[in-house]
Amino acid sequence: VLACFLTFLFPAMDPETVAAIADGWPPLVRRIFGDPLEGFATVTAWMNMQFFHIAYWVIFGGLLSILAARVVAGEIEHKTLDVLLSYPPSRGAILWSRALAIVLLAAGAMLPVVAGCAVGVLLTGERLTPVPLLAVVLNGMLLSLVCAGLTLAVSTVWPSQILAIAVSMAVFGVLFFSEALLVPLLPELAWASLFNPFHYYRSAEVLAGSVVPIGDLLFLAATGLALLVLAQAVFNRKD
Repeated sequence: VLACFLTFLFPAMDPETVAAIADGWPPLVRRIFGDPLEGFATVTAWMNMQFFHIAYWVIFGGLLSILAARVVAGEIEHKTLDVLLSYPPSRGAILWSRALAIVLLAAGAMLPVVAGCAVGVLLTGERLTPVPLLAVVLNGMLLSLVCAGLTLAVSTVWPSQILAIAVSMAVFGVLFFSEALLVPLLPELAWASLFNPFHYYRSAEVLAGSVVPIGDLLFLAATGLALLVLAQAVFNRKD
């Protein structure tokens, strides 16, 4: 519903009006939210500004982090982990089966977002391009799964749901602002972008159809998988 509503608000302004609005946007705001010259005139750029640039990964990153924090930390806090570990499945089987459940829930959550955006575009009368829309939704979902993997890894070290979620979301906030602000201001730090998940979430380019994010998807998937392997290694050694 949120994706549909925000897309439906597309103003479709003429270039002169957009240029007048853009003049009042400070450079810092443009770096964070995107250039209004495109956002107010093109529906794909509008969707990026309103939903995919920040709101999408914050909403789903937070949701999947909550689910990931329950895998280990939730069991410890509710004092049910000892009972769970007394059953035949190994620690690895418990962790990976629940991680798979989170992935399936994330995949299921993609469909309403795609449908909402598609309906919003159709209501505005603009042309719908389904492939870039599917690509950016998948790109953002993998980014959110990296956040969930980080939460799970943190929760195996410090078994507190609130702490694990707070740490992972704080780290992601720092990574976002680093990619959006710090690297453009200090080009000599461009090498750091190669290790930043947000460098591989180019929502504006993907929505516009100018980027085929196969490499980005593979990097984010590999990062999420590496975090799960780390979480299992810590969980296996933990008393």
